Amino acid sequence: MTKLPLPALARALARHMGRGWTAAPDRDWPNTVWELCLRDGRRIGLQLDTGRLLAEGRLPDAPDDVTPHTSSIDSGSIRMSAAKTPTQLAADITRRLMPTLDAAHAEWHNRVAVMREQEAQRTAAAEQLARVPGLSEPKRGRWLGGTETAYALSWKGPARAKRPDATPSARVWVDADTVGAHVRMELSGLTADQAESVLRALTDPALHPAPSDGRGSARAAAEPHDS
Repeated sequence: MTKLPLPALARALARHMGRGWTAAPDRDWPNTVWELCLRDGRRIGLQLDTGRLLAEGRLPDAPDDVTPHTSSIDSGSIRMSAAKTPTQLAADITRRLMPTLDAAHAEWHNRVAVMREQEAQRTAAAEQLARVPGLSEPKRGRWLGGTETAYALSWKGPARAKRPDATPSARVWVDADTVGAHVRMELSGLTADQAESVLRALTDPALHPAPSDGRGSARAAAEPHDS
């Protein structure tokens, strides 16, 4: 069994793993867990446990602008006999853990890229609608069943009478997913003429988007009520 304490073992493993690897104590459990790290964000958690060395693949920290869902990404983990030399342990990690960690790292980067593209589409659509006179500035807002990343806008027209249903108003939410930006609207207090204008716009074939190719075609849903 290796007689090296975990800090010394981690440093030895970093040397044997190859160029670019460094060793550092874990940020949360510095006394019992160390990490092997690469600058591109790949990390391996190390922990000694009753004669075994646990090596666990770790993904990069989430960037400031998006938070990818990572619970379904398998970054790998293996257990090895602590009786092996650092050279043998490094070879085991390279052969048994790194292929899984490399694939997980690529998937993580793909999800970050997708989320950034969706955010760009979401923001562009919200800014487009915000240019309509009278609409509020876009603010983050969540509708029932929607996401926290959605933008919310609103509009309220002049009241025709002292009743809530006699004041035309619109609530608008803008979000994006794998088929691109999409809009949800809730309309109330409309006159028949206003409702007709909305419905004619929705049913005009010239305004129908082309079928989605997965690269950002928009779709819209209007939900008139209380007209």
